[in-house]
Amino acid sequence: EIFKNENINFANRLDFETSGLVIGCKNLKFLRYISQKIRDNEIQKKYFAIVHNIKNNIESKIFKIENYLTTTENKVAVSKNPVSKESKQSITHFKQINFDKLKNSKQILNLLGKNSKNATLLDIELVTGRKHQIRVQIADQGFPIIGDKKYGIKDGSDRFFLCCYFLSFDNYKFSIF
Repeated sequence: EIFKNENINFANRLDFETSGLVIGCKNLKFLRYISQKIRDNEIQKKYFAIVHNIKNNIESKIFKIENYLTTTENKVAVSKNPVSKESKQSITHFKQINFDKLKNSKQILNLLGKNSKNATLLDIELVTGRKHQIRVQIADQGFPIIGDKKYGIKDGSDRFFLCCYFLSFDNYKFSIF
């Protein structure tokens, strides 16, 4: 019924290959309300990503990346300080998760194929929400997302391993799991 309703407007979006939750609004009043919450960073968003552990060791199980992102013509550039007035501060929290703790870890590792050898699962919480934020920040650290054709490496994966699994605002919580 929701998809038949022509009045549904989406307040947020995901990159084309990213899977997961988005917020659909049934009327313009709620769309404006949610859009303001997004601008004010009042919506909590969590993602799972599986990354290449190229350095063979993410030094800390929990870490934060804080930098500036500047959108260029074709990509998003990362810098420690603002490089122009278009540069926006970007903050993301990361937590490394052990595959063995997942119920369906064998299925996930099978999906990864040859990329499963040096893969790391990350639980990610966005503090700010910028274009390509997770993708570019983690790739800049040397851990590109498996299947990321824009910021990653040619890994032969036909899937992009980034999923928005949790959204919350006000007293509402939505989760895939």
